[in-house]
Amino acid sequence: MQKNTPDKTAPKTPITEDPISETEIRKDKISGEALQKAKEAASMPTEPQNKYPGWPPPPRLRKRRSWLASSARYVAIVLVALLVISGISLLVFGTSRHFQFAVTQYSQTQIQATQSAVARQQATATAHAQETAQANNLATAAAQVNTNSSTPDTQATAAAATNLLAESTSGIPTVDDPLNANTASSQWDSGTNSTKSGCQFQNGTYHSSEAQQGYLQPCLAEGFQFDNFVYQISLTIQSGEGAQAGIIFRSNDNAQSYYYFHISTDNTYGLDLITSTSDEHLVSSSSSAIKPGLGQINQITVMADQNMLYLFANDQYLISISEIALSSGKIGVAVIDINAPVNATFSDAQVWQMTAQTGTDITPPESPTAGPGNGADLSTTPTPTITPNFIGQ
Repeated sequence: MQKNTPDKTAPKTPITEDPISETEIRKDKISGEALQKAKEAASMPTEPQNKYPGWPPPPRLRKRRSWLASSARYVAIVLVALLVISGISLLVFGTSRHFQFAVTQYSQTQIQATQSAVARQQATATAHAQETAQANNLATAAAQVNTNSSTPDTQATAAAATNLLAESTSGIPTVDDPLNANTASSQWDSGTNSTKSGCQFQNGTYHSSEAQQGYLQPCLAEGFQFDNFVYQISLTIQSGEGAQAGIIFRSNDNAQSYYYFHISTDNTYGLDLITSTSDEHLVSSSSSAIKPGLGQINQITVMADQNMLYLFANDQYLISISEIALSSGKIGVAVIDINAPVNATFSDAQVWQMTAQTGTDITPPESPTAGPGNGADLSTTPTPTITPNFIGQ
């Protein structure tokens, strides 16, 4: 077989590139590569088909949170934390305040209880001291009265006091009130309280009554004020065995301080200085000049001349005492329930005013001076604790 050999003598023509042919070559090359890939794919084992179409789902695009949303979230967390802290703080504060209040209240209760106990102890000690001092004073006064009752000095004092009384009451009285009804000038207290104690005009006489044991019922004539005077009245203890009834003088406006001259159904008598804080027994004795028993009319008189106080019963001199605590005030009457409710009637109240120099010729005794026959064992005379009981209480 004859081979074609190129003719070396033939002229060589330059080979020019055809752009279309190159494109076709590229296509063929690409087609070959695709074919190769198809073959390779055909030779690979096939995977089993997904039983659930559309699974797994395609990945989602995650949206980035904005800066504002993140800040709002942080602010919300902070606010919630603040609310929780505030609630806990309020709870702790309220609990501590309640505990503090409870502790304070308990402390105050303990303090009040302690103060009450101390006050009771002090009151008991004071009462015992007063009773002891009063017993000593009464015993001393009794010894002096029994020793001096018949001495010439005592008789001279009694005679001088009696003469002074007669002289001072010889004129027209400043007050002359029969006490059968209230008057605009006298203005006697009138009314009763819930215990049926009080002062009232009834059946043409003036009544003072007290139903609480140990209480005193004062009844004042609000229309008068006196300093040096003679005050005289008639009284009858209608009920209340052992009770006391008498007159008040030199009382202040609210009846918190005054002298109280009283007699009893057992012919004893006394003079007390009563104030808002104490009851001082200045004189306590007995006299045959006083008519004992219920329903007996006794006339009692006090002559107050500066610091000298003279006491009389049924125009007989009882005793005189120098006393400077009170110098002027109102007049009145009063009763004390000692063992049973008391009711006393009063009538014929009279007052004579005196000049301050009237009694200067009477020598004041150094101690209470009793008239002849008026001495008694003062240590056995009852001296009750008195509690004022005012109208309306």
